[in-house]
Amino acid sequence: MKKRVLIWIFAVLVLFTAVYTAVAAFCTYREETQQYDILEGLGAGVLLAVGGLVILYECDLFCCVYYFLFKPKTKGKTVLTLLADLCLFLVPLAAAGRWGWEYLPLALLAAWAVFRIAYFLLPPRGSRSTAG
Repeated sequence: MKKRVLIWIFAVLVLFTAVYTAVAAFCTYREETQQYDILEGLGAGVLLAVGGLVILYECDLFCCVYYFLFKPKTKGKTVLTLLADLCLFLVPLAAAGRWGWEYLPLALLAAWAVFRIAYFLLPPRGSRSTAG
């Protein structure tokens, strides 16, 4: 029962965020098209990019919460989950440009993707096969 409630809460949260982002981008684009400007539509694109990043954060938070509440824990998966969350947490801080390397946010997103893929590729506890 707890699993279903958690899944429904995150599904509604992601759906609400997606709908809100789409409506806000549409309204912004409509406002921008009334003025003749070379940057027409840029605000809508930025809103969609930020909304996509927020949805990515929500999905990652769901994976983290679901793992720590309901999955059997292993050291490897716990370390990968924490490293992935740390990388995703540092992306906006790196995008602020305080650390001097302009490709750091992309590198952190790539590291997050590698950690998440490794997390899903690790076998669950008790399913280790011994080849003999």
